[in-house]
Amino acid sequence: ELNSIKARILHKYGVKLTEKGSTWNKMQLKILEQTFSLLPASFVKQTTNISREPLPPPGKSPLIAAYIYKGSTKVHLLDWGSQMSPQYLEDFKKAYRRPPIENDLYRALVDKIPGTLAHEMTHCFQSKNPAITAAWKKKFNFRDSPTLYGKTNDREDMAESVKLFFLGGKLSGNKFIAKTGEKMDLDRYNFIKNNIMSGKEFIGSNIPKFF
Repeated sequence: ELNSIKARILHKYGVKLTEKGSTWNKMQLKILEQTFSLLPASFVKQTTNISREPLPPPGKSPLIAAYIYKGSTKVHLLDWGSQMSPQYLEDFKKAYRRPPIENDLYRALVDKIPGTLAHEMTHCFQSKNPAITAAWKKKFNFRDSPTLYGKTNDREDMAESVKLFFLGGKLSGNKFIAKTGEKMDLDRYNFIKNNIMSGKEFIGSNIPKFF
């Protein structure tokens, strides 16, 4: 069944799913497929491969969820970003006095995987669209990024802004307010909408829902 889902994703979206030290499970693939279905096809096709791996390479933080090499279109999705940590399981048991059931685990993965994918797939987009990436760098100061990690550099600023855009929110005055509370000015919002997301928006009834 897992191979069938992988084959369907490759046929429909052009993204090859591979494994190197970690394996895909049905829950992860379900969320992955739904994420692809919600994103514009023009954005998804910038990513060619997503590999499930346990840990980052030497030199990278052990707490990162995923990564790509600069210039690549392959996402390395790590255990930390795609499954429950032992600490999460312990905290859940203490809070609810029971182990998590499948639905609890699914909700927890939904909080991790779609945002991580949108962020890393933006890096793939950057690899294949240098002109748009350069235009972003010229237009926006990464120190004004809506997230702390986005203030690292221009590439992370774009990736974090696209992640918030995709996860949804609302427009209020001259700001986009992400459902997680971060605020983005409309220049950033409209740049993403017109140059990266092919005009698609994730506000109101169009906010992504994962079942």
